[in-house]
Amino acid sequence: MIGLPLDAVLTSAMARDAGLSRWRLRRGDYRAVRWDVHVRADLDPSDPDIRIAVAAAAAPGGTVVGGWAAARLYEQTVPDRCLDLFDGWLPDVVGPPRRLPVLVTGEVSTRVSARSGMHVFRSVVPEDERAEVRGIPVTSPVRTAFDLARLWPLVPAVVALDRMLALRLVDVGELVEVVDRRRRWRGVPGARRALALADVGAESPRETVLRLLWQAAGFPRPLVNPVVLDQRGEFVARVDLLDPEAGVVGEYDGAAHADAIRRAGDARREEAIEDLGLVVVRAADPDVATPAGREAWRARLGRAYERARRRTTATWRVLPSSAAALPLEWSAVAARRLKWSDLAPRRST
Repeated sequence: MIGLPLDAVLTSAMARDAGLSRWRLRRGDYRAVRWDVHVRADLDPSDPDIRIAVAAAAAPGGTVVGGWAAARLYEQTVPDRCLDLFDGWLPDVVGPPRRLPVLVTGEVSTRVSARSGMHVFRSVVPEDERAEVRGIPVTSPVRTAFDLARLWPLVPAVVALDRMLALRLVDVGELVEVVDRRRRWRGVPGARRALALADVGAESPRETVLRLLWQAAGFPRPLVNPVVLDQRGEFVARVDLLDPEAGVVGEYDGAAHADAIRRAGDARREEAIEDLGLVVVRAADPDVATPAGREAWRARLGRAYERARRRTTATWRVLPSSAAALPLEWSAVAARRLKWSDLAPRRST
């Protein structure tokens, strides 16, 4: 909601407080998007920030905005971020695009019905799990992450947790605590599995999906964005994914790698990595966006492991990570094999 005009979304009461008459709301400067909620005519009602403001204005007292909308508001508080993940669409790289309603959460007794663009989720929200961002009542960061993990499908849930962990909006310890404390709540088994697969070091949704594809292919969970050193302890590269035991590196080439200068730098970097005895397997958007691409990449990853087993030299070291780890009692969940079907679902006809 950064840059959203203060008069972008108004109810009759808000307009009256701002000195605007009801006639002004109706004459063409504003359009009614639901009962007693008006959006300035020059603004796009489908904009995610407008959708959040509309839901907040329409929601009854005692309810809070949650889900992707709360996550977006928190994401916008982080300076110098490189992307806005929470945009009102399910961040599911391996599935079809899906627009999401704004989640409004309230007590079981809340008297409000589902409305277009808004989903009412009846659930207890204690006072310590309520907050306010830019004047909008929202679920706290940890409650927001918990709800995303238990209400979203597995892949988007892990993507969302990775993002909130990377932005330091939540930490692993508090998420583990809330999941353990609410074992009987709806969706908690899914939340537990998503948290076991999440990683604080992930920096992009496609990097997260590549890591999950790696695990779903039956290979050990790789390190995320580790620093690779040579035998003398000097910096060589920071790689996207690394299996330090096998010596296999995964690199994701996004749009930023498309220009000739960047490609030349990538080539020199890859040569330096492979000089240490590491085997590099690369991926790009087509490798994760389609079933055929994912199957082909899985085969390439398998061949990379075969090449690594034939390696004769190994001269790399890995800088120890300071990332928080899951507690030991979660090891069974973390070790549970990810099914390929979780990452490559069949498309419905």
